[in-house]
Amino acid sequence: MEYFQYDYSNVKTEINFSNYANFIMNNSIYKYYMFDIALARLDNKISQKQREEATKITRIHKLLYILPYTFIFGSLIICTRRNIFKTNNFDREHKIFFNLFMLILFSRMIQKSVLKYQGDKYLPYIYEKYYKH
Repeated sequence: MEYFQYDYSNVKTEINFSNYANFIMNNSIYKYYMFDIALARLDNKISQKQREEATKITRIHKLLYILPYTFIFGSLIICTRRNIFKTNNFDREHKIFFNLFMLILFSRMIQKSVLKYQGDKYLPYIYEKYYKH
């Protein structure tokens, strides 16, 4: 399968703040990484061990995507059972929703940085070995 749309041969794999900050702020590179890892799971050119590694990476990211919503759902259920939203204390409600929003934002940043770390170990190797022309 010829599916790589991003040139992984010149990817900066060192761990530093600017490298990860550029990746987190740029959604197109994030989408390329996720798309290529998801398609690598089904590629017959790649060995079974490497396909299993791609499957493991996608499962981790599915879990990291769903995890904050379970905390938010649980928090909202607890708040409604304690009648926090019926007291008309808008400052408290605002603080609760702001903190829940920050939880989502922080979890997305962690998810993207984990994808950058795992993708930098996986994708350049696959690109060089199987698809470099």
